[in-house]
Amino acid sequence: VVGPGGQGKTRLATQLVSELASRGWIAGLVQENPDEATLEALSGLKVPAALVLDYAETRPDLLARLYRAISVPDISVRLLLLARTAGDWRDSAAADHETLAWLPDSPVRNLAALEPTARGRTDAWRQAVTALARNLQHLPGMDGHDWLVHAATVLDRVPDWLSATAAEVPMLGIHMDALAALLTTAEPTLTGASAADTLLLHERRYWRRGAIVRGLVLDDVTAADAVAATTLWTADTEAEALAVVAEIRGLRDLPEDRRSAAVHWLAGLYPAEGRFWGTLQPDRLGEHHVARILAGRPELLSAPIRAASQGQAEHALTVLTRAALDHPHLNQHIRAAVLAAPSTFGPAAVTSALQSAAPSPLLEALAALLEAPVSDDETAVRLLRALHGAVPSATHILRQLAVQIAINLTASCRRLAETNPEAYLPDLALSLQELSSRLGAVGQHEEALAAGQEALNKYRYLAETSLDAYLPERAKSLNNLSNR
Repeated sequence: VVGPGGQGKTRLATQLVSELASRGWIAGLVQENPDEATLEALSGLKVPAALVLDYAETRPDLLARLYRAISVPDISVRLLLLARTAGDWRDSAAADHETLAWLPDSPVRNLAALEPTARGRTDAWRQAVTALARNLQHLPGMDGHDWLVHAATVLDRVPDWLSATAAEVPMLGIHMDALAALLTTAEPTLTGASAADTLLLHERRYWRRGAIVRGLVLDDVTAADAVAATTLWTADTEAEALAVVAEIRGLRDLPEDRRSAAVHWLAGLYPAEGRFWGTLQPDRLGEHHVARILAGRPELLSAPIRAASQGQAEHALTVLTRAALDHPHLNQHIRAAVLAAPSTFGPAAVTSALQSAAPSPLLEALAALLEAPVSDDETAVRLLRALHGAVPSATHILRQLAVQIAINLTASCRRLAETNPEAYLPDLALSLQELSSRLGAVGQHEEALAAGQEALNKYRYLAETSLDAYLPERAKSLNNLSNR
């Protein structure tokens, strides 16, 4: 099931899990990072099971592990994948994992807006106002207001955009607006420029209360930066979290014990299974917060870049790309990140592009990276090899980029082989073979044939000098030329 953020995919899955569990099924959402013992336990299933994997496009390795585990029982097992897009990530996952060969042909259901009409949106908004008001009465810290009276006031002011817009509106957007309207009526001084901004103003109180419990006295700017950092930079371990905090103004100069208190404060705000800290939820609110903070303080992205791991880079680019749909100014930050740390953020951009419903900013950043000057050909080869290895053999959105990577890689290898053939001729032969395959994939058959023939010639020469070492590569090259 695919659809944009806030459309209701997780809510739909939660309802499905609830109904199946009431019928005796084992049903639930898969954890963020289950251990092997948990997965192995699935082999002992005795009753039907339904498992939901959320954010499936960003978790192909876990999907492969999960599928291997559920393939063992004789009992019926159903697997529901939730993703924002059904794009190239499925082909990439199938190419990387033999057990996922079924994935590219699996049925896909696009989750449309629940309320596509103006009347339906208005009714949903009214229902949300009433339901939220009833529940706000019981929320600690919010029980000082007569929320039912506020709800009556809000219901007299139905926003015009509910009937004016022709675009699909995610249900989460309707609910956020309803909550913001209630909060604004109760406390007019805490009103932002948008519903999301209003919710963030109120969320600050939660951040402050959590900080005080940890003995931290933080201004609103520092707290907002810290929460944006946790959303932008994932942290699997306390060490990674401390490295991120060390780059945040207002936290980096604290004594060691206070920095430790700060990371545990952040970990407690939005817990996540399998990670040291989670992200501001829901995703749309977290993405809005990151975009808002980076507009004024871009160093929150630029400072930790060079120390970021591959996983952190992929997470950051995924968050930025999703947020860029509503905040185009983030496109420049995506490009800057890829150019600033190409060895980490270049391959991460390839992976994120395969998973994204709108990969244009990532593709533009990668194109800029291929045009950027490199200090020397050896550095270029290392980077281009990493980029080429990240692009799957079967891809649509990245196939032209893959050709350019292969062209640049071959050019750098050729220059190195001219000065030191003994060391770099094998690299040139391999790059020519890869170029031949990439050219063939985009229909440039004559060029592909020429590159394949040159690759074979190089391997023939290498096999003559060292038969045992290069005979297999010569055979592969012959097979490639036959295909061409």
